[in-house]
Amino acid sequence: MNNLVSIIIPVYNVEQYIEHCLKTVIQQVYNYLEIIIIDDGSTDNSGKICHRMAEIDNRISIIHQTNSGLSAARNKGIELSKGEFICFVDSDDYLSPYYVQILLETALLTNSDIVTCGFVRGKKTDYEFSKETVKNAVTLTSDDALKIWHGKYKDLETISWNKIYRRSIFENGLRYPVGMYFEDVPTIHRQFFEAKQITYIENKLYYYFQRKTSIMHAHSDIKIVHNLENQEERLDWFKTKKYLESYERLVSKCLKYYMVSYFLASNDKLRKEIDIKFMHMYKEKVDIFRVKDKIVFFVFIKMKDILLPIFKCINRK
Repeated sequence: MNNLVSIIIPVYNVEQYIEHCLKTVIQQVYNYLEIIIIDDGSTDNSGKICHRMAEIDNRISIIHQTNSGLSAARNKGIELSKGEFICFVDSDDYLSPYYVQILLETALLTNSDIVTCGFVRGKKTDYEFSKETVKNAVTLTSDDALKIWHGKYKDLETISWNKIYRRSIFENGLRYPVGMYFEDVPTIHRQFFEAKQITYIENKLYYYFQRKTSIMHAHSDIKIVHNLENQEERLDWFKTKKYLESYERLVSKCLKYYMVSYFLASNDKLRKEIDIKFMHMYKEKVDIFRVKDKIVFFVFIKMKDILLPIFKCINRK
């Protein structure tokens, strides 16, 4: 294989993690790579560490920009990349040595535009990936993948970093929404829509390191608002494109996000807005829910005022 793969790594204040991340990238068994680091205005030693790693490996290039967020950093990387295939890696995560090789081989063998793999979630810095052949590869057309969205493969879907993309996915101008948290939610299904074929593989080739200070784990009202806006936009897209079974699954998912957000919101105004949206969607779609979801939603409606002060008390500890 002589297909250039561009690995795009947005970096922002990750001095504790970035060296380990980069070591697992430069140690990939498949080595025809360009490694594009977008330093998104880091104020710690992340930039210095990246430059030190670039002295070790000339495949690394570093671009510094004013802090503009994860979407802007990824978009910048896409614009600068030259690879026939593109991967995104978060700067606090790390990879199996066979990550690129297995994803690329699968893409070429199945003629897929996107290949998505399993991942490990945890807090280890020394996880040992096993050397393995491809497990349980399932190749679907774009249409078939979108028909089962948020079904069997939901854990592999709405994340950018466990995938390899053929460059053609981005050639029509598809990019991540700048200035938004949870930017993958309104984007990944559009990437699938641009693809002809998608392959899912079971292999766990990516380590998703969970730290309390990451974007995903730090709650705020603006993050709640962005998440719900993106969930609602995705709902509208699936309804408009008439993937109605997937739409119905996403309605239930969205209502569950409303429930969680109701308790996480820090002010009564936002909480009231969430409650109004929840009740409107619940009343409009109540007939499509499974029995267990109906029970969960009913309990929330009846008990939320009782549960809220308990949640606040627990959350303060």
